[in-house]
Amino acid sequence: MRTIAFATCREFPELVDDDTLLINVLKKKNIRYQAIPWDAEEIDWGGFSAVIVRSAWDYALKAGKFLKWIDLLESEKVNVQNRASVLRWNLDKKYLFELEKKRSSHHSYGLNSPRNSLQPRRVF
Repeated sequence: MRTIAFATCREFPELVDDDTLLINVLKKKNIRYQAIPWDAEEIDWGGFSAVIVRSAWDYALKAGKFLKWIDLLESEKVNVQNRASVLRWNLDKKYLFELEKKRSSHHSYGLNSPRNSLQPRRVF
């Protein structure tokens, strides 16, 4: 039976309400799932059918360790549903300025940064 790993964080290791839709689909397809903090010790990530990075909210606080974890997943050719390049790009919050420059139609945060600090005008 296939099992999907949802990478979470130690402080909030359980899945959140937003995951319900996907969990229902997995159950209907007889696919098991497991929520695991991304920095949990001795996890064989390659033993899962796929890994989905979901609520790994502490990754920015442990940036070096998170980057090493991404490298590990890549080197072991783990089926990660979040592209490693996007996970790395997302780690540096300067990407918000890139999005602002491109005037992303999905989320307009209106970043103003006279001193390189993020000051959202609108967040939905």
